[in-house]
Formats: sequence, C-alpha cells, structure tokens
Amino acid sequence: MTLIAVLAHPDYLLVVADTLITIPGTKGERQAIDNACKLAQVDYFGVLAFSGLAKIEGIRAHRWATEHLADWNLRGGEWEMRLFYLQEKATAAFQRFPLCGERHAFLFAEWVRDVNQELVINMYAISNALDDQLNWLPKAKGSFEVKQRLLTPTMFSLSTLGAQVSDSELREVCAPIVADRSLPRNQALKLLQDFIVRKSVDKKMGVGSEVMSLCIPKSTVGKPMLVINSDPDTDMITYRHINGVGEPYREDAPLMLVGNEIFQFWAEDDGITQSASVKFIRINKRRN
Repeated sequence: MTLIAVLAHPDYLLVVADTLITIPGTKGERQAIDNACKLAQVDYFGVLAFSGLAKIEGIRAHRWATEHLADWNLRGGEWEMRLFYLQEKATAAFQRFPLCGERHAFLFAEWVRDVNQELVINMYAISNALDDQLNWLPKAKGSFEVKQRLLTPTMFSLSTLGAQVSDSELREVCAPIVADRSLPRNQALKLLQDFIVRKSVDKKMGVGSEVMSLCIPKSTVGKPMLVINSDPDTDMITYRHINGVGEPYREDAPLMLVGNEIFQFWAEDDGITQSASVKFIRINKRRN
C-alpha cells in the first residue's frame, strides 16, 4: 500500500511517495520492487501519483494515467475536464477482468488561480474506493469518482493518501513546519521522508523504505524548465530519490507530461560536473 504525502505550502507544492510496488512474478508469485517511481509532473504546475495497482492494462499506473491525459490534450479537450476523462477511462478499465473489484486511486495536486487570481493548491483524488475523507473503503465501487480537496492554508496543509495515517501522526510530522514557516524545503522533505520510512517498518502496511519527491515552487508555475535532481531549496522544479538508508541517488526521474507529449528530462549538478538527460516516451505531431 503506497503512502503519499502532499505538503501545500504558500511557497511550494511538495509531493512525497514511497517507491514500493508488487507485480506478478514468472511463477504467479508476487514480486516486490522498491525503486519504482510513482510520480508524474504535469505541465510545470501539477503532480500526479497513484496508490493501488502497479499496472493497469499492462502499463505502469502513472504512465497509463499520463497517456490518457495526453490523449485528452491532443483532442483539444478543455483542461478543466481532464480528470473526468481519466475517471471515465479508469471506470471502463476496472469494469473488465482482471481489474474488476480491485481498489485504486490516483492523486493529482496542482497550482491553480482562484477567483482573485491568486495561486493556490488544489488536490484531487480519482478513485473507486475512497470516502470523502480520502480513506479506503473496504471494497471497490463499480465506478471511479473525482473528489476535490482545496488546499488553501493560511500557513500550510499536509494531506496523505494510501496507507492509514492517524491525526496524531500528522500533527507530529507537521509540528516543526507549524513552528517555523521559513523552514527550508530540504528539511521539510526530510521530515516527510523520515515519516514514510518509519511507516515502512510495519511490513503489514506495505509501505516501501525508499522515497521519491517532486517539488514545484510557486515562483516556477507556468515556466518551462528542467527538472533538477537536487535538494528542493532552489527556484527550480526538483525531484529527489532517497534510498532506504537516507542517501540520495538517481534511479529514475518522474514522468513529465507537457501538452500531449510525455518524457523524462532532468539535470544534475554535483558541484563538480553538470549533466542533462532526456528520455522520450511519447512524441506526437503538433497541430498546425
């Protein structure tokens, strides 16, 4: 069971998730993989994540979702309706064998402008098995629903999806950020990282000990830029992959959806050398 933490700060959006998935092995057994990315960046202002099945229709769940969002963009669909299109596609997929009866949830958090044109953070869950508080239901419903949670805090808001987390645990994690709004982002990331690693100790939770994060500062919204593999204390979109002993390394960058194209693009700077990498996953002909 994935654990996703979404920190909505007045200055940045930070999404942190464990990297554990289980997939069928060659002999029908379940094979655990604890270095799988579950995050996708959406058009420089949003983050998509998932909890539930690792693959949908033979495709990794975060790529499956970004493919359908890309299809919607290619068709020229209204951006405000994109999640309802994903809801429709997920409902259809999970009404067919072998997915019928399985619980699943996508999470989408994004910077948007409110009625006063101020940037705020909205969070959505697209799921067939969540209640209004985003807790798991015992059984999957026959269809997916889009649930919205507005994250417009005076100071900040922390929400979770996936593995069960108590209110007291959330208050404990939040305490240092409540005490100091100017707490550096890398320290906020460390708090959430350590929290997820602690939850991984209980093997019944099904939470992995490795963590990947994606941070979108308010100052970068709408600005095309590289995804930097570094600590998030910079005016760049950053990701970080932390292994089980707290050491950063690059296993795989989050997917990036830009319009109707999907790729991975990241840069690294260790203070000595700089490098940039790109992996094209879906490239479409642009409309004239």
